[in-house]
Formats: sequence, C-alpha cells, structure tokens
Amino acid sequence: MALNTLTLPELRERLQSHGETAPRAWSKTQVLLRLVELEGEGNLRAGCQPKSPLRALEIKINQASRKKSVLQELATQELGLSITGNETIEILKLKAMEKALMIAEPHAEDYVAFGQWCHLKYVEVMMQQPGYCEWVMKTAAEGDCCTRLRRLANWLEHQKAILQR
Repeated sequence: MALNTLTLPELRERLQSHGETAPRAWSKTQVLLRLVELEGEGNLRAGCQPKSPLRALEIKINQASRKKSVLQELATQELGLSITGNETIEILKLKAMEKALMIAEPHAEDYVAFGQWCHLKYVEVMMQQPGYCEWVMKTAAEGDCCTRLRRLANWLEHQKAILQR
C-alpha cells in the first residue's frame, strides 16, 4: 500500500516495524518523511491519475467560488456565460457546471452521474452495461435529452468509432 494513503496511526505502526518510535509531537508529514528516508520513495503513490477535462473545470469552478468576483470572471471570460451580476455564488456555480458539461471533452474517467449507473465511470459502464449503452445512444439519437446523457452518448460513439478502425 502506498505510504501517502496511510493514516497517522498506520504510519506510526509501520515506523515501529523498523524499530523506531515517532515522537508524539510528530505530524503525519514528519512520520512520512522518516519512512521515506528508511524505505525510499518507491512506496509513495506517484501523483493521482490525470484529471478529466470536466473534473479540471469542476475544480477550477470550486476554487473560484471562494470569491464571487473571481467566479463571475471565470464564468464570463473562460466559460462564455452571460450573467447579470445578481446571481448568488451557488447559482453561478450551477450555471458554470452546466456549461462545463457542454464544453469539456468527454473522458473515460467521467462519471455517468445520472440514472441507475450514476456511480460508474464512462469506461466502466461501457464494459459492464452494453445494453444500457445501446439505450443511451438510441435515446440521444432520438433528439432532445439531458446534457449528461448526450455527453455519455458522444463519448460512446467516439469509442465505437475507434473500435471500428
């Protein structure tokens, strides 16, 4: 297990297995540093998986929402939203996320985020639920549907095209 995913008590126990006891005043970072000195950096989890474009935008929106003026600037300048200036931070966040769903490139790591399989990532639903995927593509092709369904359908169509090459 990667060291940086362990809790402080787990890190202390691991250090103890090396015959050392961490002082009670040591923080998690200090115990982690000592373990890295003993075990090397190989046990650290290399950075997280790359973020999908949608997740990157979501993080940006959440960070910007700490200050209304920053969120307004993001909404208008980067996302191209027209706003009145009277929207609350929550309304701005909702509008920004809806726009992000429309403009961000669909990615295998995005969550379905609607319906029965909302907890699955696109790649998981494609592998585990082929019938559902057919329904999604058929429903999207029929016309008017929600942004999330259209987004998943676009990603599935792209994957289908790649597989047919």
